[in-house]
Amino acid sequence: MSGIISSTNVHTSNIKSATGNSAITIADDGTVSGVSPIEIISTNSGQTAQSFIDVTLPTNSYYYMFHLVMLGVIQSATEDNYMTFMQSGSAVTDNGYYSWQRIEQNASSNVSNLGGGSNSDSKIRYNVYAIGNAEAEESTLDIKIYGSTDNSLYTTMMMHRIGEQHDGDQSISFAGGRLIQKQVNDGVRLSNGGSSTLTHKGYTLWGYRKTL
Repeated sequence: MSGIISSTNVHTSNIKSATGNSAITIADDGTVSGVSPIEIISTNSGQTAQSFIDVTLPTNSYYYMFHLVMLGVIQSATEDNYMTFMQSGSAVTDNGYYSWQRIEQNASSNVSNLGGGSNSDSKIRYNVYAIGNAEAEESTLDIKIYGSTDNSLYTTMMMHRIGEQHDGDQSISFAGGRLIQKQVNDGVRLSNGGSSTLTHKGYTLWGYRKTL
């Protein structure tokens, strides 16, 4: 197979290798796959007053990890914040399924807050200084997820959060945890400890392939 195509516009959705295997795909929205090991999986332009926020994860085994960044996060009341993994579209909330650790620092009072759960919890608690409830108190969440496509591994997460509390005090937190059941997981859920709601201004989820 040889030759040069010279054209102002080429309309195609699949560019194949010389042996006929699909090498590069172009989706209707312009997303190009097969040219980088890092792909944009999904985006969201924001959600308001949600009881929880679900983000779907692909289960294709060629993904090594996922990276989720969520901007402009606030909540309607002062409550703790949690994360769970999902299986078959439902949150996994069984007691004894999670282990986790959390480190936080409060700016004005210079107070460190440590916490953790060892093989006994139904969720990962990533924040104890409540996320703010006003636009000026927004938080950014930076989350990495490992092993969710492989049922021989424990699905693991690491998260950084920076923003202001409900009292306008700056705080940062770092959390890590895992689901202590080996299974494929198809999503993550962010929620609060009570009846308050979550609002965000948008997120992007990237997938990292094991190879190009």
